[in-house]
Amino acid sequence: YASNNFLISSVWNFRTAPFGPVITISNGKINGINLGALGCGDVLLLEDGDIVDFDIKVFDADSDNVTLSSFFFPPVTGVTFTPSLPLVLTFPYTQIVHFHYVYSFYFGYSYLRLLADDGSNLTACYMDFDFVLAVELTSFVSLVHGNEVTLNWTTASEDNNSRFEIERTTQSSAEWEKIGSVQGNGNSAHPVSYSFFDRGINVGKYNYRLKQIDFSGSYKYFNLSEEVEVGIPKQYSLSQNYPNPFNPSTKIDYELPSDGKVSLVVYDISGREVSTIVNEFKTAGYYTTRFNGSGLTSGIYFYIIRANNFQMTKKLMLVK
Repeated sequence: YASNNFLISSVWNFRTAPFGPVITISNGKINGINLGALGCGDVLLLEDGDIVDFDIKVFDADSDNVTLSSFFFPPVTGVTFTPSLPLVLTFPYTQIVHFHYVYSFYFGYSYLRLLADDGSNLTACYMDFDFVLAVELTSFVSLVHGNEVTLNWTTASEDNNSRFEIERTTQSSAEWEKIGSVQGNGNSAHPVSYSFFDRGINVGKYNYRLKQIDFSGSYKYFNLSEEVEVGIPKQYSLSQNYPNPFNPSTKIDYELPSDGKVSLVVYDISGREVSTIVNEFKTAGYYTTRFNGSGLTSGIYFYIIRANNFQMTKKLMLVK
C-alpha cells in the first residue's frame, strides 16, 4: 500500500537543556496497517481519505509538570487528540495521548508540531504529511461504434496498482455493475495507456467508472465525465455467424432500425427449412442470438432474416 512508504528525515527534537522533555511516537498506523518504526521528523506519504493514528508520550528527567500542546498547519478538520490538547501531564508521565487524522489531498502538504514545555525547557516534535497519488489519471474517454463502447484511459504514474475494475450503470438501474477488469502496471513513473471494450450492449444511456485497486485491496473510483448513449441502428444488418465453421453452436448478430415482425430461419442446401431461430415482434435495436446445430449433419446451411421489407441471406458451415 502506497501509504506505508514513509521517508525518514532528520529527527527534529530540539531541547534547550539536557533535562528537557522528550516526545516519542509509537503504534503508528495508516488505515489500521502498522507502520513500524516511527518518530519525530518522519514524513508520511498519504492518499486522499487515509486515516492516520499514533500514540504520543512525553518523558522528562526531572519531576516538573509538562504541558503538551499542538499546532497543525494548515488548520484542518478530522484531527483529534485523546485526551484533547493542550494537556498538563503530572509526574510520573503515564498518560498516552492518541492522535487521529483523516487526510485530505485538498490540503496537500501539511505538518503537525507537538510542543512539550516543563516551564524551563521546550521540546518540539514535527510530523510531516505529504500527498501521493497511487494512480494519477490524465485522461478517461469513451468512443461509441454501433453497440460497442470503447473506454480509453491513461495514467501519468502508478504506485502499487494491481488492477482496474470497470463498472457500469444503466437508465433502468442505479446499481453499479462490474463488467470487466484490466490488469494494472504495478509501479510506473511513465504514462501507461489502457483500453476496455464493452460489446453487444443494448440501445440506451450508460455511465461508466473505473475502480482502481491496490495490491493491498485499497481502492478509489474514477468516473467518466460524460454519459454514453448507444443509439438505434441506422439500417438493417445481418452479421456473419461466429464461429464459422462451427460445432455445434454459433452466434448470429442482427440490427433493426425500426420495430416490426422479424424471422430468422435456417435452410439446408436443398432449400428445406431446418430451424426457426426467431419468429416474433422486435423493437428497434441490436440483437444477438445463438443457433444450435447438434441435431443436424455436417454440411453447408443458409440463414435468412426477414424484417419489414428487408431480407438478407448468409451461409454457415457445420463441421462435426
